[in-house]
Parts: sequence; C-alpha cells; structure tokens
Amino acid sequence: MSAQPPPILQFVSVEIMPTGDGRLAVSLAGTYLDEELLEFVNDEIASARVASLDDALAMIRNTVAAALGLGAKKEGH
Repeated sequence: MSAQPPPILQFVSVEIMPTGDGRLAVSLAGTYLDEELLEFVNDEIASARVASLDDALAMIRNTVAAALGLGAKKEGH
C-alpha cells in the first residue's frame, strides 16, 4: 500500500474577527481538489485567537507556508 500525496491546495480563505476582549479570532480554510471524487473540498486549516494584527499575519504566513510545503520566510525576504 503506497501513501497518497497530500491534496493540492487550490486557495485559502482567511477570516479575521475582533473579539470582545480586544483580541482577534483568525480562521483559515483551504480548498482542495479531491482527485478521486473530482470535486473541490473546503476544510479548516487552522484557527487561533491572537493579540494583534501582526500576530494574525504571522499565523497566516506560517500556516499557508506549511500547507504549501514551504518554509515560512522572514519579513522583508
């Protein structure tokens, strides 16, 4: 039995919502192509509550990089 490669990420949806305690709720959902069923599948990739917009952007950058199999790059590079 061979391991199947991970599904290919087609696009990512990002939701950022302010919370009552002054933080931000961040949710990322990815859409993948299910090659067996030949249909798109939307699934949550990650969600977190963060203290600042900078933290939200870092979380988004790291999550998308991981989902694409890339290492997160440092700012400015």
